[in-house]
Amino acid sequence: MARILIADDSKVIRELLKHYLGAMGHSILVAEDGVVGFNCFVEERANIDFIVSDLNMPRLDGIAMIRKIKEHCESVPGRSLPPIMALTAQTDPKLKEEGKSIGVVAWMNKPIDESAFKGVVNLILEKYK
Repeated sequence: MARILIADDSKVIRELLKHYLGAMGHSILVAEDGVVGFNCFVEERANIDFIVSDLNMPRLDGIAMIRKIKEHCESVPGRSLPPIMALTAQTDPKLKEEGKSIGVVAWMNKPIDESAFKGVVNLILEKYK
C-alpha cells in the first residue's frame, strides 16, 4: 500500500485521517504543521507516495509547504512531486487555482466525509501509481 504524509495542525483531524488511512492498509506519517511536514518529506526522500495537507497551519501554511516540497523535488534529480490532496474549510476559487498550479490534484472541504475521503484517496492512488 501507499506511504502517506498527513500535515494538519488539528490533532483530531490528524488522528481521524490516520485512522481512515490506516484502516485502508496505508503507512502513515503525521506532521503538526507545514515546517514539520516539509522536513518529514525531505527526510523520507522518495518514500512518500501521497500527501494530505491542511491549508491553514501555523508557522508554514499548506500552500507554502507544498511550494517548498515542489521546489525541493525540482532541485533533486529523479525526484518527482507526489500527488497532493488539500483539506480546508476555505472555498475561495483563487486559492484552489493557486493550489492546482503548484501540484494539488484534489481538494476536499472540511468537515471530512469518511466515505468520500476514502474514495478520493483510492482514485488518486490508482491514477498516480
